[in-house]
Amino acid sequence: MGKAHLEGFGSLKGVLNAKSELYSYLAAHGGEAIIDGSDEVLLGRALELGVRRLVVAAGGELSVQVKLVSQKPWLEVELVLGDEVQPVSTRLVGAYNLQNILLAAATGVHFGIPGKAIAEAISLYIPENQRSQMLEGKRNYLVLDSYNANPSSMREAIGGFLSYAKSPTMLILGDMAELGDASEEKHRELVQWMETLEVDRILLAGPQFHSVCEPSGRIGVFRGRAELESFLRRENPTGYHILLKGSRVMEFELLTPLLS
Repeated sequence: MGKAHLEGFGSLKGVLNAKSELYSYLAAHGGEAIIDGSDEVLLGRALELGVRRLVVAAGGELSVQVKLVSQKPWLEVELVLGDEVQPVSTRLVGAYNLQNILLAAATGVHFGIPGKAIAEAISLYIPENQRSQMLEGKRNYLVLDSYNANPSSMREAIGGFLSYAKSPTMLILGDMAELGDASEEKHRELVQWMETLEVDRILLAGPQFHSVCEPSGRIGVFRGRAELESFLRRENPTGYHILLKGSRVMEFELLTPLLS
């Protein structure tokens, strides 16, 4: 369970309680919940609330596994559907998408979709909604992931990007919204972690990043997207592999004309 939406719910416990509303509804109406077998927190809450659990795991009610083969940059995986193995070449980047693939495949299995059709459907999916969206421009190669951002998804996106991106690399990151009282701490922790990474340029935008980070040789810090846009127009970066990631409120998709 990622650390998303802390502002609205105040804590991870609040997030869990909000997600549990769905389980309560399902329990009251005879429904079922498909749950990743590795998520002990959600498995426990579903058990407490009495909803019938369809556990996604080897030996679970839905015997589905996803094995990562490679990401260069696209995820190549093997779907293990009981005794059946289906290789899948996706158009997705970032290991954080493995759980999405797992639950999509498990849903297909639950509704009796043949394994080959499940694999084909996943392979044909092309993200066009600012989630893991690849954009090859004339000047730079972009990965646009501006739909949402929280501490765990930021680290997963950055780590996955740096595992395949070619030098020179650039991270352009916007504030993580909805972190509530934890916001300053989580932004500072992310900056400290990024300072240890092998990346050529880091550009950070938003009041939260601006309050916890000072500009340095390879790190630029901007109060907001407008200030960052002015910098990009002046600098006109070219030849980079770039990850663009921020919360929806940052609207980082508006930066793509300045970079592509």
